[in-house]
Amino acid sequence: MRLLVILTTFILLVLSIVGGFLLSKGIWFTVILTAPLFLLAIYDATQKKRAIIRNFPVIGRSRYAAEWMRPKLYQYF
Repeated sequence: MRLLVILTTFILLVLSIVGGFLLSKGIWFTVILTAPLFLLAIYDATQKKRAIIRNFPVIGRSRYAAEWMRPKLYQYF
């Protein structure tokens, strides 16, 4: 799973850079979006503190974001 996330973000980064050179300047915003995702995927795959984020980066990040928002949501319900 880790390798799939890293490869997917790397491919998106390369495609957006190539698209930026071939098409126009308007496509460069995808590089701005995919470059941090690639760095985050590398960080998630190499960190050793949280196994959920290391094995399932998207689900793990969603879980910790939901835990962070839990007290704020309890106020409304």
